[in-house]
Amino acid sequence: MGCSVSAEREKETAKRNLTRKRKEPKMWEGSVSYSDASPAPRRIKGFTKVSKEQVQHTYDTDAEDDFVDNIDPKLRDFLLETSRSLGLPAPAAEDRRKAEAAGTRLLYGEILPTGVSRMMASESIDLSTAKVLLDIGSGRGLLAVQVFAQFPTLDRVIGVEVSSERYKMSMKVTSKFETFWKKSGNSVTRTVHENETRHFLTAPGETKQGRSLEFYQEDVGKLSSLIREAGPDIVVMDVAFADRSIPSSILKILKSLKPGVMVLSFEDLKSRWPVERHGKFPFKEGGDHHDGRKYSKGSRKQDSQRKDRKFARLKTSWSTGAWFHTWKKIAPPSSKRTTCSLTSG
Repeated sequence: MGCSVSAEREKETAKRNLTRKRKEPKMWEGSVSYSDASPAPRRIKGFTKVSKEQVQHTYDTDAEDDFVDNIDPKLRDFLLETSRSLGLPAPAAEDRRKAEAAGTRLLYGEILPTGVSRMMASESIDLSTAKVLLDIGSGRGLLAVQVFAQFPTLDRVIGVEVSSERYKMSMKVTSKFETFWKKSGNSVTRTVHENETRHFLTAPGETKQGRSLEFYQEDVGKLSSLIREAGPDIVVMDVAFADRSIPSSILKILKSLKPGVMVLSFEDLKSRWPVERHGKFPFKEGGDHHDGRKYSKGSRKQDSQRKDRKFARLKTSWSTGAWFHTWKKIAPPSSKRTTCSLTSG
């Protein structure tokens, strides 16, 4: 009898542990590929393999979020089905080299639909005046597609991805989205550049030029002129840096942003800003997105720091509440002229 009870307890413990793993997949460096073979995430040569069951569980959890009501059910179903059907295989060696050259690392995962809605509904982001959103590290393009469809006040959404494989997946996403958008009664035109490193979706908008959803396969630093001309009001950076410093290409973009631009980043930009070479950090931590509760699993000191500073807690494919930093670009201090009056003695 004792042996039977002990065996039952072991089974229950194993079941609970498996459930925990499904709910909180670890974020390893690399990508995620969907497979029916493994019900729980497991590490494979530095990457994580996540089952379709776990992806479904993540989106089911996402559906319980209050902000799910902000998303059209058909749009959310489209995002889920597209994500599941395409998957995200581990990046090829060539893509890893491109990322390293750009000073970044290829991580798996993306902000889930309710996380995107929560981000855009925050007090820090004024959608009544925002017209251009820039997504650095746009991956498969699902975030850019969602904000384009969900927020018609945005005239221009720009996604930039260094990985050629992930960029090609964004082409499949926009192709599917074009079909979905037309079936929903909307007008849209898709254009692919001849060398397939750029593709666009255009739709009628408030202005004569209409609205555009644009994707580029390039190191973001090489698009600095285009980005400066676009003048983004919101910048999303779901990007991990390769080392302690901000990559020069991203630094170039951050410096060019106009005052008032809101930036949401996975990395802590302030602690990595090169003060010696580029002067004072030109952003302030802005937007108290969270409700003050201690969500992190770290120490009390870490929790206290997160409570005191400005963070956004967003649902992602690797966590039910990942912390992102929020920043607001500030105007440089004005240099006051000093006038000297010369008097003859």
